[in-house]
Amino acid sequence: MKAEPKRSISNVVLFAITAIPTLSLAEAYWPQFRGPEGRSVAIDQSLPKSFGPKENVFWKTEIPEGHSSPAIWGDRIFITAYKDLKLLMICIRRSDGSILWQKERPIKELQRYSHKDSSASAPTPCTDGEQVAFLFGDYGLVVSDMDGNLLWDKAFLPSSSDFGYGASPALVDGKLLINCDGGLRSGLLCLDFKTGEELWHAERPKTIISYSTPYVWPQESRIEILQSGSASIASYDLSNGEAIWHVTNLPGFTCPSPIASDDKVYFGAWTTAHVTGSTRVASLFSEDDQLTPEQLASFPAFMDRFDKNKDGKIAPMEFPPSRAQDAFNFNDRDQSGYWEKKEIAPLFENSGRSLRGRNILVSISAGGKGDITETHVNWEKRKALPYVASPLLYQDRLYYVKKGGYLTAIHPISGEPFFESKKIGVSGEYYASPIGVDGQILVASKEGIITLFKASDEFEIIKKIDMEDSILSSPAVVDNTLYLRTGSHLWAFRD
Repeated sequence: MKAEPKRSISNVVLFAITAIPTLSLAEAYWPQFRGPEGRSVAIDQSLPKSFGPKENVFWKTEIPEGHSSPAIWGDRIFITAYKDLKLLMICIRRSDGSILWQKERPIKELQRYSHKDSSASAPTPCTDGEQVAFLFGDYGLVVSDMDGNLLWDKAFLPSSSDFGYGASPALVDGKLLINCDGGLRSGLLCLDFKTGEELWHAERPKTIISYSTPYVWPQESRIEILQSGSASIASYDLSNGEAIWHVTNLPGFTCPSPIASDDKVYFGAWTTAHVTGSTRVASLFSEDDQLTPEQLASFPAFMDRFDKNKDGKIAPMEFPPSRAQDAFNFNDRDQSGYWEKKEIAPLFENSGRSLRGRNILVSISAGGKGDITETHVNWEKRKALPYVASPLLYQDRLYYVKKGGYLTAIHPISGEPFFESKKIGVSGEYYASPIGVDGQILVASKEGIITLFKASDEFEIIKKIDMEDSILSSPAVVDNTLYLRTGSHLWAFRD
C-alpha cells in the first residue's frame, strides 16, 4: 500500500507529479459511462492481484455525495457530486489523487426523490480530451475545458420523474447526445460539442423518462444511435437524427443501457411497472426477509407483520432494509411520512399492468427499417433480468446481474444459457454495471461487496472484496489501475 495522507475536498495537498511513480498517462482513456465505446470492457488491462480498503491502495480521496462514475483522460479524472445546495464538478489528478480543481453551480432546492438512492449528480461526465461535459438532468448541462473554464452551458425543460435523472451523455465525432425522454420536450438531443448549438432533436413525444444512456453503434453506411425507453428501443441516424428502426413490447421503465456487437443489439430490463399482486409485494423485499405466502397476498397479514406499533400505518423504519424502505416516498403519495391503507392496499390488487410493455431481454439483428419487432428479434429471455446494471458483452458471452445477487451468462448468438440465475451470495441492489477485464468479470453490489468471476462457461467465483462502504457507481480500469467510487471516497488500486 502506498502511504499517503488522507485527501478531502476541503483540505487538499497538491503533490508534484515528479514525486509519484510513473504512470502511462497517454494510455489512460475511460472517457464516458462504461468506458471506451460504452462497452464496459478494459482492453489490454489487468486488475491488481489483490486489493481492498487496506490492500494495494495507490491513493484514496474523500469526495462529497454523488453517484456519477469516473471519466478519465490522461492525468485527469472527472466526477460530479453535490453538497448542500451546490452542484459540484470535480477534477482529480490521476497520478496522486489530489484535487486539481472544483467548480460549483448553486441550485435553489433539491428535488424530493421517490427513492433514497436517487441523486442530483447521477450522470457520468464525458470528455474528448479537450472539453468535458457535466450533466445534471433538470439542473442543466455544463461544458468546460480541461482546466474547468466554462465554455458553454444549457438549461433543460423539466422532466416528470420522481426518481431524478440518471442517463449519462454520450460523445461521438464532436456530437454530444442527451437522453431527454419524459421532459416537456421529450426526445433524443444532439448538440455540437464545441459550441452547444443544437444539431437535431429526434422527437419522442409519448415516452416517459428513462435512465438508459444513448449507445453509439457504428454500421457500414452510417453511425446509429440507440435509445431505449417506454417499451421500445429505437435507432437514429447520427448525421441527421432520422429514425431508422424500432422494436416494441419491451420494458416500459428502463434503467439499463443497450450493448451491441458488430451486427446485433442486446437490450432488456426488469421493472416493477410490469408486476402486480404478490409478485409486486415480493419485489419490495429480499429473500432474506422471508415473507409468507399470506403476507405477500393479504393486506391484513402484511400489516400484522410490519405495523410494529399497531397504529394502522407503517413508518419507514418499521420495514427492514429493503426496497420498501429505500423507495418509501414513491408509495407515500400524500407525503405524510407513513404508508397508510389507501396507499398499501392497491399493492395487493391483481389489476393488470399499469404501464405498457413487459419485462424481457432481446437480441436484435442489424439492417432493419421501421418496425422490426416481428422480423429482426432473434431470441427473448424472461428470467433473472437486470433492474439497473447494464448487460456486459465479453469474450463471446452476454452477462447480466439481477437485483438480489444473481448472475446469468448466455450465448449471444443462440440465447442459450451457459449458466442462469446463479446466486452470488450478496443480496440487495446492484447499481454498478459489471466490467470485463483480463479474463475476469467484476460485479459490485450496493452494499459494497465486489465479486470477481472467471470469464468462462462455468459459474466460478474467484474472490470477494468488502469495501466497507456503499457502491452505486460503475468502476473504471486504465493503466492496470482500478478506479472505484464508493459512498465517501474515490479509490485507486494498483500493484
